[in-house]
Amino acid sequence: MRILRWLSVFFLLLVVAAAAAVAWVQTPAGACVVSRWVTRQIQASAPKTRVDLETLKPRWPLSLAAGRAVWSDAGGRPILTLAPFRVALNRDGWEGEGQVTRLDLAALDHAAARGEWKSDGFLHGPVRFRGRGGEIQDIDLDLQSDQPGGNLNSEVLERLVEMMPPDDTRAVLLKALGAKAVFHFNIGKVGFTTQDGNYVLSLILDGDHLLDLTVRVPRDSLKLLKETHLWK
Repeated sequence: MRILRWLSVFFLLLVVAAAAAVAWVQTPAGACVVSRWVTRQIQASAPKTRVDLETLKPRWPLSLAAGRAVWSDAGGRPILTLAPFRVALNRDGWEGEGQVTRLDLAALDHAAARGEWKSDGFLHGPVRFRGRGGEIQDIDLDLQSDQPGGNLNSEVLERLVEMMPPDDTRAVLLKALGAKAVFHFNIGKVGFTTQDGNYVLSLILDGDHLLDLTVRVPRDSLKLLKETHLWK
């Protein structure tokens, strides 16, 4: 799940930046230095992308607030915008929360999948996550689409449906998705959480058809999914 991995790396690097924060980050020069550092780190997983942090404010106890965090592609097109965003350290590790004001599916598709997802549209909603050390342990992402909706490669949705237990519902969905190369949705809702050692993806798309599915993937199976080419 390259796209989910990229998002996790992005959130994790914001946490590391918060841990290193001191008073000087409140200045434009300080925010610029922190932004360049986060950009260098994320480029290892997401080449040619960059991160810009604005209005950084260290808080007590051990937290950092940002008025805005923008992750952009090589051409400067924003992929993901968080406003506001906050990260705090605690005895158990760290936690963060923010408001996704704009997730550009077309920009994310171009940067992460070279346009193979054939996706467009915009999503917004809250995100929360907790972690320890250099690992995100729990994430709660709840996004919904902006009007007028968007599009997504039907093949991607077919891969998700194929991960569901075999039954009549799965058969009907696969037949419907196979009728069109691109699925159009007027309303979209995406939820992504961690539960009992699983990643749980819930997806509701209302457009060409009503697609409502929940997929549970064990955390340790992501390597297997990549090796079997279910995800790129």
